Amino acid sequence: MGCIRCIKENNWGGIREEKNVEEVWGGKDPSFFSTAIVYDRSKMRLECEVVILRDSDHCLGISARRSTKTSKAIVTLGKNHIKGGFRYLLHVATKAAPRGPQIEIAPGNIKNVHRERVSAGRMSLVFVDPPVTLIVMKSIPAHLQRFLEKLLAILKGDDVSLKSLDKVKQSDFKAAIKSMKVTSDNLRGITYPPSLETLEVTSLALRSIDSRWFSLPLLTSLDLSCNRLGQADNFLKIKLISKLTNLRVLSLERNEINALPPFFFDLLPSSLLALNLSQNLLVSLPDSIVKAKSLQNLNLSHNLLTSLPRDISDMPLRCLFLTTIDCLACRTI
Repeated sequence: MGCIRCIKENNWGGIREEKNVEEVWGGKDPSFFSTAIVYDRSKMRLECEVVILRDSDHCLGISARRSTKTSKAIVTLGKNHIKGGFRYLLHVATKAAPRGPQIEIAPGNIKNVHRERVSAGRMSLVFVDPPVTLIVMKSIPAHLQRFLEKLLAILKGDDVSLKSLDKVKQSDFKAAIKSMKVTSDNLRGITYPPSLETLEVTSLALRSIDSRWFSLPLLTSLDLSCNRLGQADNFLKIKLISKLTNLRVLSLERNEINALPPFFFDLLPSSLLALNLSQNLLVSLPDSIVKAKSLQNLNLSHNLLTSLPRDISDMPLRCLFLTTIDCLACRTI
């Protein structure tokens, strides 16, 4: 364990992630394409974050987590008719270069399809000509799954019904709503855009969990602090947190939570790095806390804890936040 602090830091030990991706397309300047997520089934058009790496980048050890530039991108799968037949093409367009590259989709032109993380909105395609890897990130999983199904059908040799590629216009690059703060306790009239990455539902004295909070596939930060969710009749809906496969930061601070369900830590997404449970009424923690192996920052300050699970010292925590009133708990670490 990296440290134990008997204080509460500003931003409750939240983690700020800086994206860094280097990539080169055909010798052009590095760029990292960041965009809203939209899906057009008739045109097989997907908006997502993409990175394109040349084979030489892999040899140099360039990581897909280092970036200096961002740009919106649209990836389209189409069927273009040519003399004597047709061919399938993948078009990658950016706001700076809407014409973008077109890559042929054929069994002999794709070396690998990495689809292990489609459920998290990610996949990568390794091409032969040109010798590049296309990495797709932050796409809506259901949309990406349908996109992938079409692509795999093409690679199997099936005759897939697709429209011809059309031109991508500047107006196609629409700004996405990535951050939202809810200011009314009337949640029924609220629509949550699927492009959200940050959601704040704070200081509303809510006594009910809205399951729609957990249907946002791109969400990386969820702040539910300063409510009364611990008193909610449907508090067990917190198990839906497992659906947020990109979540990195979760705050349940000041929610009158006196006990966590035994399964709580089992169902935390593996992407979660920071968890704030401060200023609640917790007397103990489930032993399953040790299963939250991705956690780096855990804030337990201002609770009623008198002990901690024995194996908590085995967790790869960088910081565990406690307060003076919890010092008895420190003896078990």
